Amino acid sequence: MKKILFIALVTMLLGSLVAQENWEYSFDVKGTLSQSYYTDNWDGEEESNINWLLQGNMTANKQLLDWFRSMNTLKMKFGQIYDTEKDAQGMQAPGWEAPRKSDDKIDFLSLGLLTFHGWVDPYVSLRLETVFEGESKRAFDPARFSQGIGASKIIIEEPRLGLSTRAGLLM
Repeated sequence: MKKILFIALVTMLLGSLVAQENWEYSFDVKGTLSQSYYTDNWDGEEESNINWLLQGNMTANKQLLDWFRSMNTLKMKFGQIYDTEKDAQGMQAPGWEAPRKSDDKIDFLSLGLLTFHGWVDPYVSLRLETVFEGESKRAFDPARFSQGIGASKIIIEEPRLGLSTRAGLLM
């Protein structure tokens, strides 16, 4: 059963790549840079750090057939923190420590909605969740792949506003 569902979902993705006209796209990118500084006395025992974060959210949707809608979402986020160096006594030293990761996420969801225009419509989904750089310093490690099936209800569908709900099972 899993193999059949996997083949159907891969076919769904390939079909959505072939028919590339009239897609509804949404794309936003956000960047944040902040610097903080803290001290509680005049002796120079201060702490300072710099944080940066870049995140993007992208969607691509299309009614491929009268009865099939492809809905794709990609969310990515990556950020780092730079702290000031400390000497052996715990005092601030000149320079910065090596950066450490604060956020790291890649989340791709592809949803195939069978639009029969009933009270609820069935769906199948593929989801890939991974990171840019894992604990082993390898890209995209670890990765989690899941497939889902269930029912969906689109409550509001307007050009700049949408509300839907889904209930289903993950495999």
